[in-house]
Amino acid sequence: MLISHYLIWSALALAGNYPAPLPQQQKPVLPPREVISWDTSRIYTNLKELSLQKNKKDSVFYAWFKKMPNNADYVFLRDSLMWQMQEEYAIVLFNNLQRQPQNALTLSNLYFITRISFDFENSRLEGMFRKFPASLRKSERGKEIEAALLARAGQNKGKNILPLLTSTKGTTLEGKKLSVSDLLKDGKEEYILVFGASWCSPCRHNDKVIERATAGKNQLKYKIIYLSIDTKREKWIAHEKEAPGERNALLLNGGFEAGILKQLGISGIPHYIVVDSNGKVLEDNKGAVKRLLQRLLQLQQA
Repeated sequence: MLISHYLIWSALALAGNYPAPLPQQQKPVLPPREVISWDTSRIYTNLKELSLQKNKKDSVFYAWFKKMPNNADYVFLRDSLMWQMQEEYAIVLFNNLQRQPQNALTLSNLYFITRISFDFENSRLEGMFRKFPASLRKSERGKEIEAALLARAGQNKGKNILPLLTSTKGTTLEGKKLSVSDLLKDGKEEYILVFGASWCSPCRHNDKVIERATAGKNQLKYKIIYLSIDTKREKWIAHEKEAPGERNALLLNGGFEAGILKQLGISGIPHYIVVDSNGKVLEDNKGAVKRLLQRLLQLQQA
């Protein structure tokens, strides 16, 4: 299935949520479709051939963008198309793995899909994983896949995590210590906890998608709270100062070892937890920004 490159640009975040298009003469030039799209129905001779094809496509993709202006629009377009290509590659890889023997190499590639794709249907990944021998499912890689599948399934939905949010403290840009729950006291219907870091490429890109989709929109019913696991405060401060406008942001302690990440089972970022004012988890979302935007759009229109 080849996806139109024009449609990708017009629906980078969500149809109707992307900012008003620039005048035609100012629009970033789009790469040719063959540069940015995978034929997701193609079956390769073996995984090595597929890997070589991916390296070739990545090389052509980045070479094309090196010729373009290095401005905000092109950076946003490049990153959006890059993650779109990753999602398509995950489909291609999965389809090809179905025809491979169930060995350690295939298992590692299945794990790779759980790391690069935010939108792939979890039930299909679980179905493939269950077909592997018990010895591989119980291996270290198998345990990593089990944890990843659990995180993708929204394991925290329905839980009340207010005590955890109260005990979790972070630092503001001004150096003030606050509990996460201190930011849940202004009467919003929903609070979106965005777990990320300044060094995380998909986090930075998804932040821009969220910012563009919510700019100038009705945010009376929700509040976005950015929780960073940066271990270098100066990097986090520089990142926050680049954001448009002042954000509700806290720097957590401990990086990936932060207690709140451990207790929520968050092993990768970006990750989104949506709670109500009482701390009940309404959505547990492992980085699927389009799904998050759909939720915000509903709140904006309600």
